[in-house]
Amino acid sequence: MISRYKPSPSSTMSLAFCGNENNSSAYNVDGGVLNNGCFLDALNVVPHVFLLFITFPILFIGWGSQSSKVHIHHSTWLHFPGHNLRWLLTFVLLFILVCEIAEGIVSDGFSQSLHLHLYMPAALAFMAGITSIIFYHNIETSNFPKLLMALLIYWVLAFLTKTIKFAKYTEHGIGPGQLRFCITGLLVLLYGLLLTVELSVIHGRRYMCFANPREVKPPEDLQDLGVRFLQPFVNLLSKATYWWMNTFITSAHRRPIDLKVIGKLPIAMRALTNYIKLRKAFDNQKVSVHETITCGHGRGDTGPSTVNWATPRPLWGLSGRAQCENRALTLCELKCSLYSVHSFCVSTFTKHVSFVFHSFPNLESEEAESSTDRDVAGDGEIRKRGPVAYASQKPWLLNATVVENITFEMPMIKPRYQAVIEACSLQPDIDILPQGDQTEIGERGVILSGGQKQRISVARALYQTTGVVFLDDPFSALDIHLSDHLMQEGILKMLSEEKRTVVLVTHKLQYLPHADWIIAMKDGTIQTEGTLKDIQKAQPELFEQWKSLMHRKDKEFEKETVAESATDLERKNLRRAMYSREAVRTADEEEGGTGAWTCAMAATQAAALMFERAEESVESEDEDNLSQVMRQRATIPWRSCGSYLSSAGLLLLSLLLLSQLLKHTLMVAIDYWLAHWTSRVISAKIEATARNCSVVQDCGFSHSWYLSVFSVLCCLGIILCLTSSVAVEWTCHKVAKELHHNLLDKIILAPMRLFETTPLGSILNRFSTDTNTIDQHIPTTLECLSRSTLLCVSALGVISYVTPVFFVALLPLVITCYFIQKYFRVASRDLQQLEDSTQLPLLSHFSETVEGLTTIRALRYEPRFRQRLLQFTDANNIATLFLTAANRWLEVRMEYIGACVVLVAAVASITNSMYNHLSTGLVGLGLTYALMVSNYLNWMVRNLADMEVQLGSVKRINGLLKTEPENYDGLLTVSQVPDGWPHEGEIKIQNLSVRYDATLKPVLKNVNAHISPGQKVGICGRTGSGKSSFSLAFFRMVDMFEGRIVIDDIDIAKLPLQTLRSRLSIILQDPILFSGTIRFNLDPEMKATDEMLWEALEIAQLKPVVKTLPGGLDATITEGGENFSQGQRQLFCLARAFVRKSSILIMDEATASIDMATENILQKVVMTAFADRTVVIIAHRVHTILNADLVIVMKRGIILEHDKPQVLLDEEDSVFASFVRADK
Repeated sequence: MISRYKPSPSSTMSLAFCGNENNSSAYNVDGGVLNNGCFLDALNVVPHVFLLFITFPILFIGWGSQSSKVHIHHSTWLHFPGHNLRWLLTFVLLFILVCEIAEGIVSDGFSQSLHLHLYMPAALAFMAGITSIIFYHNIETSNFPKLLMALLIYWVLAFLTKTIKFAKYTEHGIGPGQLRFCITGLLVLLYGLLLTVELSVIHGRRYMCFANPREVKPPEDLQDLGVRFLQPFVNLLSKATYWWMNTFITSAHRRPIDLKVIGKLPIAMRALTNYIKLRKAFDNQKVSVHETITCGHGRGDTGPSTVNWATPRPLWGLSGRAQCENRALTLCELKCSLYSVHSFCVSTFTKHVSFVFHSFPNLESEEAESSTDRDVAGDGEIRKRGPVAYASQKPWLLNATVVENITFEMPMIKPRYQAVIEACSLQPDIDILPQGDQTEIGERGVILSGGQKQRISVARALYQTTGVVFLDDPFSALDIHLSDHLMQEGILKMLSEEKRTVVLVTHKLQYLPHADWIIAMKDGTIQTEGTLKDIQKAQPELFEQWKSLMHRKDKEFEKETVAESATDLERKNLRRAMYSREAVRTADEEEGGTGAWTCAMAATQAAALMFERAEESVESEDEDNLSQVMRQRATIPWRSCGSYLSSAGLLLLSLLLLSQLLKHTLMVAIDYWLAHWTSRVISAKIEATARNCSVVQDCGFSHSWYLSVFSVLCCLGIILCLTSSVAVEWTCHKVAKELHHNLLDKIILAPMRLFETTPLGSILNRFSTDTNTIDQHIPTTLECLSRSTLLCVSALGVISYVTPVFFVALLPLVITCYFIQKYFRVASRDLQQLEDSTQLPLLSHFSETVEGLTTIRALRYEPRFRQRLLQFTDANNIATLFLTAANRWLEVRMEYIGACVVLVAAVASITNSMYNHLSTGLVGLGLTYALMVSNYLNWMVRNLADMEVQLGSVKRINGLLKTEPENYDGLLTVSQVPDGWPHEGEIKIQNLSVRYDATLKPVLKNVNAHISPGQKVGICGRTGSGKSSFSLAFFRMVDMFEGRIVIDDIDIAKLPLQTLRSRLSIILQDPILFSGTIRFNLDPEMKATDEMLWEALEIAQLKPVVKTLPGGLDATITEGGENFSQGQRQLFCLARAFVRKSSILIMDEATASIDMATENILQKVVMTAFADRTVVIIAHRVHTILNADLVIVMKRGIILEHDKPQVLLDEEDSVFASFVRADK
């Protein structure tokens, strides 16, 4: 743009702002005014110097030195108007200024002296541009807009000076043909736009020139310090580069990432916000559809009709008794109709004068109500149903602590909580739990027994403050002592004192005298209702049947109510010493059944003592443990990787490695051959031009040789690609198959102790989630990781070969890449694990909610469970968002490294080509590989992080593979066991001691007994006496470390385990049904005929039920038998035992869920159908074994007494006799 001067040999290059040429036109005076470009350039320096000097004290003194006193938190962040536009314009401004600096430097090269005015103002403008955006960012984050006055002045001055310079260029005839003219014009436009943005900030915030400044608060999300996902709120540069993630990524290397670290979701991204939006959209669409239907049917309709599903009528007919809407009766009928039993009793207890459902406040919002939750009064008034407490027959528990299951979202009231615990006899059970009532009971209460789960479910209903309590067969899983205690202390005392109405569904007919009103159900209909006295008069036959079933005397049944004195005496008798805390502690010390609890207490006391003695040493040890854990987190799990690859075998592993190496070597060879071919063509063309050859082939060059080699290499590459893909899939398939088969074998052969100590969900996850990861995800990740790693290595190798100087720049790039991947892998692994761990509670909560929907709706807790579901969804979503952000963080940085690689490779290749005559083909080859490095690096690091997480599945499966299996091989072979063994069913128990684990104390101690062939033996005892352990010993499911069991002269310890268990039958307390048909559940081996199956169903009182089902024996049973009642499922298990007809049958409280009439019939059937077979009956209700040939009473793992029932009853001090008296 300036005149070109030829430097003379005598002239020297000197430094001057405007140059020092004597003939320079830099000092022209036009009309007495200094009018030259140098002056205008000097004038352009003024705004930039002004901004630098003004912002320096604010940036470096205000925010720098006072950083310890003034802490700028993201809660003050606020985007001013035109935020994104300002950042974009500033980026463009900086780019244009770089171009101006380059143009000035190039122009200055044609002068004899150095003209600083050509590029120095642009350099200062570049510095001022960077300072302006930094200054603006600090003002924006501190929300102090008045300091933007400096930027306003700067934009005005810069716009004016550039406009003057642009006008002078136009005046002197400098047009678009000159580059500096175009650059100046663009700068005028950019400064004008930035000035406009600044004026819009003034107009929007009114921080000057207005009487009332507008106070704008930051977004509500930023006011909450728990919100740490800042992507929507940071500036444009941080959004593009994910700069705000730097602290988060680096801190993950020091401490694991959890939900507390990642914080909460912004409001706009929360599940509740989206739920409300979806609900509004749905309601709007529903309204529009309703309007469309109304318009379509005309104006004659008054609206949708209302179906009254229940007509109100009193449940208790007397005015002096509590009256209830028919909703309660309908609920009972609906529940009771599931059972096809002889008689069903619903007892209701009330001590207050009047009660109606709508008198209680509704706990749910209006939008959550449904038409089924409303009652219709006689005058047409719609009344809302209030909450009711409900305990289902099948206990429903949350995967939470014991105290959380009992309080169930209610506030903790300590006296009430203790009263409920005492009423349900839960204190002894809580005392033996590892953490007391703070113990996590696991999914579906996996660590609890059936009775414990039932009592916790009842305790939840008792703890609620609702006016109505529904108890659906709460005594089915309890022995007689616990049942009586619950009845007396929980129902007759606690609920009566609180004036609460109780609807009790039960088979325990001995509690009928306590009922104010009785409803007997049969085949889904009401058989009779009224007081006990009314039923005695109206239906004496039914009354007599009840008397015989309850084993009561006539005079006891003639009484309608029980005297208060008798009731008090009975309550006192039920306060047994066995259930006191002191007795339980004594029993625990003697029996040793709580070894884990004792060890835990000892460990806790030792830890407390150590803490008191050496607090500092403990803290240092904790820090050492944490640092050790962090080192393990930062290390790649090579052991799991080696375990995975070693499962493939040496041959497949060698094939995999060799095929991958050959494939990528051949790919590099193909590219190198193309580069060599290209170089030869270019050289041939140059040589042809020198020889005046019209065609290259005329000078002796031929493409055929290069084409042939290229074709061969391509064919080999296709073959090797196919081979490597097959090798990867084959290897991974073999590994997955090997691990799955080994895991399946270990689980099938594992002892029962594994299933008792390991949650079922954990085992299922090994076969589902972890196996799916090994089957589908690891092969893909392994192939991508090997491909990206080898491609990256080959690319760096090719670039280094083409330009060896690249090695110098490679070292810092490798170090940078190493630290980036080091921090990213740890954060990515934590986030992926956090995403998986937050997904499990979400799915678990959803399944729990579906299972307990009846209880939730009864208590009107739908909003609370919906809120918890939304919280679990937010937790999973925030982990997913941070994981996505971390991946983008890595991708951006890998792109930076790739750009540096391209820059270094391009400069080095071009320089090497100019000075060292490097072939053009190799230059192109190096640049081509350099352009792909960033992509290879990104996928290599991401796949490495994914592989670390996925190898966790291999580690977890290997953990289960270390389980010691049961010894299925016996001293006798299958051929040595007589066919049809056992023939007689004679059982000899000699000095038997049993324990659940080698680390625990025995639960059976030196037990001796003899059961003759065909005898019916009843085993009874209180909870924890060892009855169930006695039955498990027959199947060698527990450790028999002393003594032996001999059946028909064969020691069962010598038998193969499969043979032993296949020759015996057992019916457990919890009925087990499998998904499939009724035929499959009765006869899994498909050996019985239809006549045998129907006979078994008839014996089990199920033939009428199965005949009414579509398909009969081929009718479908859903998962767990949920389409049948609890009692019906137990009857199916009885029928299955009848089909098998083993010589020895063990019944572990098999009739707990069956009504007393059906139970009486089944007891007679067992005595007749198994008259010639040995039956061992474990009973909680001792009246079920009164007809047995032999009774064994157990206590604390020893046989307390055994003899015929009548002999034991004749002894006044007999424990069995006391059981029978308590059962009456």
